[in-house]
Amino acid sequence: MAQMIDDLLNLARLDRHQMVLKMTPLNALVENVIADLESETGGRKIQWEVGRLPSVSCDTGLMRQVFASLLSNAVKYTNAGGQIEVSLEAGTTQAALRVKDSGVGISAEMLPRVFDAYVRGDHGTRGRGSGLGLGLSLARELTQLHGGALTAHSDGVGKGSEFVVRLPAASPL
Repeated sequence: MAQMIDDLLNLARLDRHQMVLKMTPLNALVENVIADLESETGGRKIQWEVGRLPSVSCDTGLMRQVFASLLSNAVKYTNAGGQIEVSLEAGTTQAALRVKDSGVGISAEMLPRVFDAYVRGDHGTRGRGSGLGLGLSLARELTQLHGGALTAHSDGVGKGSEFVVRLPAASPL
């Protein structure tokens, strides 16, 4: 409940252009988020693969929210024995962080709307669709606030999904 209220407040701040970034190096932020989320797997034995992470400047608190949203969704929509892969493509001008899962996937009809506020997928199993449908919308807004982009891809229902966060590199990676 507290996270939903924080999401709503952050969306309101973004709408009023009142969000102020406190830029710091990214460091091991993603690894910390994964460690925090392991308790949410509910003993489902999800395999994590984490590639090398860059030193990208960002507002650590806000990007933690972005990564937590993506990884939490991956955990929520990946069944026992599934796999979640976190990888990085580092370049001279940008870094791309990929979160790919072997979960339930996204239908072709839903994919264009996946970042719309209050939109939730119709998954119909184990309460997976719980929440207000703000996480991905806020994640995209916060990524754009950093000068980056967030995209989604899925080959369809039952074929997993992949989300890519692209951020400008602070220095050559």
